[in-house]
Amino acid sequence: MRKHEPKIETQYLVDSKGKKTGVVLDIKIFESLLEELEDMYDVVHAEKILKSKGKTYSLEELEKAFVKKHSKQSKCKKSK
Repeated sequence: MRKHEPKIETQYLVDSKGKKTGVVLDIKIFESLLEELEDMYDVVHAEKILKSKGKTYSLEELEKAFVKKHSKQSKCKKSK
C-alpha cells in the first residue's frame, strides 16, 4: 500500500556505449522510495517472525523478566 504515488521523473546516466549505468532522482523521491522500502522490509520481517514456531511472550511477561533480571544485577553490583 503506497502512501502516495509520486510521479518519478528519472534521468539516466549512460556510458560511452549508451548503456545505462546510473540514475538521477529528486532527493524527495529518493527518500520516499527508501522509506517505503524500509516499511516493506519491516512488514516482511514481522511476517517471518509471526510464522516462526518459537515461543511468544506478552508485553507483561517481558516487563516482569526485564525487571527481575535488572534487579538481580543491581543487587550483585551493590554487594561488590
